Amino acid sequence: MTNYAKTEKKSVWIKYDFGNKLARKWFGDKAIDALPKITRGKNKGKPKGVLVWTKCTHGGWVKTGAYNWDTAQATGYVMPKGCHFQEIREYGYSDSVWLRTDDLLKNHVKRDEADNKKRAEIQADIEREKRAIACYQEIKDDSTIKISDNLKDQLAKDAERAEIRIKCHIEYLEYLETGYFKKSL
Repeated sequence: MTNYAKTEKKSVWIKYDFGNKLARKWFGDKAIDALPKITRGKNKGKPKGVLVWTKCTHGGWVKTGAYNWDTAQATGYVMPKGCHFQEIREYGYSDSVWLRTDDLLKNHVKRDEADNKKRAEIQADIEREKRAIACYQEIKDDSTIKISDNLKDQLAKDAERAEIRIKCHIEYLEYLETGYFKKSL
């Protein structure tokens, strides 16, 4: 029998001290300072928005198939006394979400580390492909090197494939920088 997690959805306005401190702890000062400000009343100059999060009261399995922002749950085991799925909304029950768990500073760092690792792997692949092309060019240009026609044809095919792989790697590097692939005409 599966033990399902029990969660509570909590919220607090970030114009109040508790909400402001908690939001700054989770999202960082830079993100909170970038939010729109209240323009009138006793809270003038404080950031607008409601901090909404899900708190696990009893650990267990969460049964949704994929992450669902409406119920703020994801598949997997959730630990008790943890706060999960933080987001800042315009109003308490609005659909307009300004910041989500994905925007947390620690998640940005993890994503950047993964992207940098992938960039390094792609750069190494590009260098290997360039060496294959240079090897073929050297054999093609130098008539003193004696190799069979079959080997020369195979090196030519490998060089053609290497050029295509380099183009693909360069597109992927651009995707890592911009977040989208170019549409081909």
